[in-house]
Amino acid sequence: MAAGKKVGRTLYLHRDAIDALPNEALRSVATAMLSTPAFEWNVVKVEAGKVSLLQYEDFDAHAFPALLLAKTFRLPEFELTETDYSRRANPPILHRKELLLPEGDPRRPAFSSITAFSERHGLFADTKRIGTREVWAKLVSDAGLVIDGPRLRHASFASVERHKTAIRRYDLSAPVALMLKYGMLRRAFSLFDYGCGLGSDVTILKNSGYDAFGWDPAHNPDGLKREADVVNLGFVVNVIENPHERAETVRQAWSYSKRGLCVAAMLVNQADISGHTPHGDGYLTSRATFQKYYTQADLITWISEIVGEQAITLGNGAVAVFRDKDLEQEIRFARYSRISAPSMGSTRLARPLRAAKTTKDIPPAVTAALWELTLSLGRAP
Repeated sequence: MAAGKKVGRTLYLHRDAIDALPNEALRSVATAMLSTPAFEWNVVKVEAGKVSLLQYEDFDAHAFPALLLAKTFRLPEFELTETDYSRRANPPILHRKELLLPEGDPRRPAFSSITAFSERHGLFADTKRIGTREVWAKLVSDAGLVIDGPRLRHASFASVERHKTAIRRYDLSAPVALMLKYGMLRRAFSLFDYGCGLGSDVTILKNSGYDAFGWDPAHNPDGLKREADVVNLGFVVNVIENPHERAETVRQAWSYSKRGLCVAAMLVNQADISGHTPHGDGYLTSRATFQKYYTQADLITWISEIVGEQAITLGNGAVAVFRDKDLEQEIRFARYSRISAPSMGSTRLARPLRAAKTTKDIPPAVTAALWELTLSLGRAP
């Protein structure tokens, strides 16, 4: 069976995976459901002569869900025994929750990483002692870890400091440069940089005559949030540690897009995880920032599923989805032909000069000459 957690002769399955049960067991589950008032059970427990409908805490919101309610039916009479754990201080808890889900469930990788992290810290060394909340909480604490909702992390990391991932650039970021190269971004188009960080892309584009604006929850919370022809979500999703918030961020960015959305993220082959600590479905860095690494194929599949449109590759770690299908066809043609789309190749961009490394005054004539050279080169010399 592709799904299911076995403990001795007992099988646990998430409600989403009950199709994997044999027909006889499925009939028993159906009869049990009809034999009691409806309630929000999410796990079925199948054992010899019994079937139980169990209500655990939300799998997505809790790293190790606690049992809230159990309704056990003794077969074949379906005699009911009900146990309420919701008011107990020390209820049973669930480990290795990914095993209960269907094989292809997108939550399995994130849940598996929690299990692997627990194993590396020896939390499952004595399986006879870990079944209830109080014992488990002490084991976690003694290992220098903390359960933070859906995450298991080192106690030394009070929180994930996303704002630290923003960097100041003196050239366009890779995704914006790719949009210009292939004609996804043009002078006639407006650009909304969703999660703009320190705003380098917006500054360069605005100084070069483009209609560009940005918003960032940490660095520019008062920035504009409105529709634009093109939306850039550049290296944002990979620093969000919560998978649900990550997906919602993509949906929000897509909602502002009139023509297309570009999403860029860090790839696995770009990752240096030395010194990183596994955290959820990614890693915590030594700076208490989070990084989630993708393969190109995973990024395409994930974005396509969220927005309901097939994503295409713009470049390594950058994908695009389109509402404007004519524009999409133009970009596809530009990507796979030698004919350049209206691109940055014919456009001089006014990039900001790097801050001087000396406190001495620079003569105005030198500054003017340096600026002219910058404009002629299309980059800082």
